[in-house]
Order: sequence, then C-alpha cells, then structure tokens
Amino acid sequence: MFYMASLIGTKIPEQMATSSNPWAYLVGVLLVALIGIGGYTLKWLVKLDTTHREESAKREEKLNFQLDKSIEATSSLVDTQKEMIVAITGVQNNLHELKTETNNRLEMLEKTVNKESA
Repeated sequence: MFYMASLIGTKIPEQMATSSNPWAYLVGVLLVALIGIGGYTLKWLVKLDTTHREESAKREEKLNFQLDKSIEATSSLVDTQKEMIVAITGVQNNLHELKTETNNRLEMLEKTVNKESA
C-alpha cells in the first residue's frame, strides 16, 4: 500500500504517454496494485484467523466447563446410587436376620407346644 501511494505522486502517467512501450508501465502499476491487494488480503486473513482461534478457545473453555459440571453431577449421582445400594443391602441383611430369628422362635414354640401336648 505504501508503495502504491508513493507512485501516485510520480510522473508515471506522463512517462507512459511519452514511452515507446506504455504497456510496460501499465503492467508495472498493475503488479504494484496486485501486491498491495495481496498484502491487504494477507492482513485480513491473519486477522480472521486470529479471531477464529480466539472464538474457538472461548468455545473450548465453555465446553470444558460444561463437561466438568457434567462429570461432577454424574459423580454425585454415582455416589448417591452407591449409598442407596449400601442401604438396600443393610435392609436385606436385617430382613434376613429377622426371618432367621422368627424361624428360630417358631421352632422353639413348636417344641414347647409339642412338649405340653405330649
């Protein structure tokens, strides 16, 4: 861009008019213009890439935060399920002991009834 701006104040148009090959000057000016456009496009692409990388980093950070929260919630749910399993196992053990104790008492009552009836 700086190079193109420096050519504007020169005598290129006059030299093109007086030259035996004015197309050479025109091609030169067009090449300088293409270089300027290329430089501008490169700067624009670099800025676009930087913006894209920043937005991607923000999205990644947000997704990592959501994943951490999801893992934490799942971990809490698993802990609750483990506690429930322990509680159910305890209830099952208590019921089994109660059944055994009830059966033992029934046997003792049957023996007592059998002794009294004999």
